[in-house]
Amino acid sequence: MNHRWNFPPGTKKYRNKAKDTLYNFDPIIDADIRTTQKNLKDAEANLNHHWVIEDLQTGAEVNADAQSDPICSSAGCTQYMFRRPNSGLGYDINYPVPNFGADKDIIDSKDSLGLAELNLGHKFGVGSAESKKKHHNVAKDTLYNFAPMLDVDIRTSQKNLDDAQTKLNHKWVIEDV
Repeated sequence: MNHRWNFPPGTKKYRNKAKDTLYNFDPIIDADIRTTQKNLKDAEANLNHHWVIEDLQTGAEVNADAQSDPICSSAGCTQYMFRRPNSGLGYDINYPVPNFGADKDIIDSKDSLGLAELNLGHKFGVGSAESKKKHHNVAKDTLYNFAPMLDVDIRTSQKNLDDAQTKLNHKWVIEDV
């Protein structure tokens, strides 16, 4: 069983297709963002005022209510209203579970693995440090941000639009951008 696989370099069958991907680092802006930018520009032109908001430079603010229970609805915690305190759950818990040992299929699989290792003269090392190092997927080392923070100009535009709509008590709607 001393066989070594030799794949010819450049073989089309074994080419890494991920290397052929061209990433677009300057995508077309979403229609909603373009609408917001147009609304902001129109509002600034109509009011003859340019909004500048410095506090948006720090990033997104989080409004977290520490008293809120995420399990409960906006009506409050109503799921436990009808259970009397100290009445129990209505079913047994913490009961003993019998242990009948390993299943026959598991025992047979372990025996088969031992025989295969003995016949091949090689220890099967999946999960070992050497195996993890040898078969490490480098692509998993990249941390992708699937919800990136919007650019400061976009956040400023959104804030300016909201301020203009609040000040004028009017909601702009543009259907064709």
